[in-house]
Amino acid sequence: MMVFPAELVLLSTPHVVTTRRGAILTIRRAYAADIPLLADLIMRVSAQTHWRRFFAYAQPAQSHAWREAQRMVQLAGDTLVATVADAGNETAVAVAELAYDPQLCSGEMAIMVQDDYQRQGLGMVLGRLLVARALRHGLTELYCYIQPDNQIALRLVRQLGVPSSTRFAGGLVYAQIRITDLPVTRSA
Repeated sequence: MMVFPAELVLLSTPHVVTTRRGAILTIRRAYAADIPLLADLIMRVSAQTHWRRFFAYAQPAQSHAWREAQRMVQLAGDTLVATVADAGNETAVAVAELAYDPQLCSGEMAIMVQDDYQRQGLGMVLGRLLVARALRHGLTELYCYIQPDNQIALRLVRQLGVPSSTRFAGGLVYAQIRITDLPVTRSA
């Protein structure tokens, strides 16, 4: 069972991670000022990555990307953005969303990683951060919908370190992640 450090649950300061290929990324909460960064990320991902996140094959129009980016930062929940410094500018390379109704004890999670940053452990870090955020909000379960051929996402759910189950629903895999009573450690 995974133990979540309190600083990950709170994510009150940016979290710096190094990918398997040595890229140094900053993960932090996304805000309204990040809409251009998120829209740019949505426009840059491949058609396959776009399909796996939004279930739409067509490369998005800029208006779609801006609407999605606005939705992400106005979400009832948390949106995290992973960025890299690129020639003095910040570029978004991944986004992770936790949507929930404060009246309910469950939430939906979604992660999108830019193609050239996939398979470097970033999705796992973001998944664990979403679980930690869900714990902070008192949620007992998370769920997500995954394309059946998306083996990377299915493996991520299995390797989060928390109990999970999957089943087919409407042509997609519905993954349910139970996070009740996961321990949280306090930093000294």
